[in-house]
Amino acid sequence: MTDVSERLLERARWLMDQPEFNLVDPCHSTDDIGPLEQSMGMKGFQPGFMGFGSTKPGDRVLLATTALDDPDVRDAIVEAFRERGAKVDLIVVDNGPDRPIEVEDEIRSSIRREPITLAADADLRRHYDIPWATQRYLSGGYDLFVQGRATTFGPWRWEGHPWTSKEIFLSEAIVFPRDLHLLINEKAWAPVWEQGKGARVHVSDPEGTDITWTLLPEFWSGEGGFSKDPIHNHHMYHPIPPISPKSDAEGIVAGSTGHFSKPYPQVELHVRSGRVERVDGGGGYGDGLRELVEETRDIQYPDFPDKGILWLWEAALGTNPKVARPSQPRMVSSGGTEWERWRAGALHFGFGTCGPSDQETWAAERGLPFGHIHVHQFFPTIELTRPDGTTFRTCDEGRLTVFDDPEVRACAAKYGDPDEVLAPLWTPPIPGVSIPGDLDDYRRDPSPWFDHPSATRVIRHSPSRSTHRSEREHS
Repeated sequence: MTDVSERLLERARWLMDQPEFNLVDPCHSTDDIGPLEQSMGMKGFQPGFMGFGSTKPGDRVLLATTALDDPDVRDAIVEAFRERGAKVDLIVVDNGPDRPIEVEDEIRSSIRREPITLAADADLRRHYDIPWATQRYLSGGYDLFVQGRATTFGPWRWEGHPWTSKEIFLSEAIVFPRDLHLLINEKAWAPVWEQGKGARVHVSDPEGTDITWTLLPEFWSGEGGFSKDPIHNHHMYHPIPPISPKSDAEGIVAGSTGHFSKPYPQVELHVRSGRVERVDGGGGYGDGLRELVEETRDIQYPDFPDKGILWLWEAALGTNPKVARPSQPRMVSSGGTEWERWRAGALHFGFGTCGPSDQETWAAERGLPFGHIHVHQFFPTIELTRPDGTTFRTCDEGRLTVFDDPEVRACAAKYGDPDEVLAPLWTPPIPGVSIPGDLDDYRRDPSPWFDHPSATRVIRHSPSRSTHRSEREHS
């Protein structure tokens, strides 16, 4: 066995010892419900919250993946299950040849016009799952299902397989201490839940994002709104659809990366009353969004207060400081730049429909586009202004303010120097922001900085909130 094979198997064995973890369903509180209902909450596959710890001898496991996912990772997981006495059936779907990622792939992967079916030749939906494989699991008497890269719902054991490469599978993000990660999430979300009702959110970042919206009181009303418990590693600063008629998001969302595309020239989404009214720049990605805006301009979707598809609902903040963008995010097999969204302080905006949902079924039945697209920010400042005029920040230039919390630092100290434990493993190389250079050059064409030496090496620095500010001053 090679050294790499041993490391893969060691990591797979480690996952066998980690608890299986259900995230909180954003539509319901778990304060007063029992274990069964809690198990029906949203299951997330975020780094640091995955495990196969309930596996026992005799379990039947169904593992579904694609031909573009690293087979050595898959084989290590299978071997670890076998060591536990479980039997594993494999489904490996041919999802086409590998190829360079293109800027249009975000829209191709995220926006659909045909119904999602159980047919074996059905297109995969944003790497969530393989529909017919899911049906096989639900009807086949299995004890555990392993597949997918996002979320699922239901009262069953379903763990993710988000590891497209050895690099991701062996990353420090996977083994980031769970008790510390839970505490970070709870402490970071508590001010929003406890003090945010009626507050005005302002998000800004050096790339040009500048947008505000109100945390409406109805966001706390239960179904479809906020929960006391955080959505771990995906803190939602806006609830899922249906969108309130009072939606008042105004401003610009700017960025150069999404989930499934190569970097594109900076796109600017101009938002008014919660909806994208204009798209500037973005190269081929921007062209696709402009076409989508025009195509849906006169379509009234059931969960939106007015016509059009690109309504803001997702504004999700990552919380894991050890997440790093894959070093070679240039081929489809790499998974693109989706993984970077889990990095602590990275914010991704989503515009469009949320699903699977009745709204998306409605659209599919009519051959209308559905799904949502993304734009990432890496150095956002998130400031909330309460109705009484006082303010607080949850993220300051891409750094979670909760990293200064005494309880968080005391918990981190169990694992070493808190400054090192909480320090980012990787910092996006953006000229004029985190490395020397001209930000306008990056905005015009960010691709060269994906080949920049700092894009493929670990960048360790002090977690001081002034870090990248001081780098700009010396550039």
